[in-house]
Amino acid sequence: AGIEYTRPATAPLRAVATLTQPGHAVRAALAADGRVSFDADVVITDARERDVARFRATWLVKHQRAGATGR
Repeated sequence: AGIEYTRPATAPLRAVATLTQPGHAVRAALAADGRVSFDADVVITDARERDVARFRATWLVKHQRAGATGR
């Protein structure tokens, strides 16, 4: 795991994440269990639309309980 830097970047930067599994499967797991963990491949591009970095992120998402403030 880690970030693979492929070239120096020129601002502005843009990051695009792509799920490694179908979105409907992630949503179904969240609906069934109230939480889900999934991976997303992230590519960062620079102002000239060249890839400057890439990495895989693992996300954990869970439903917020009613009345919870998110703190």
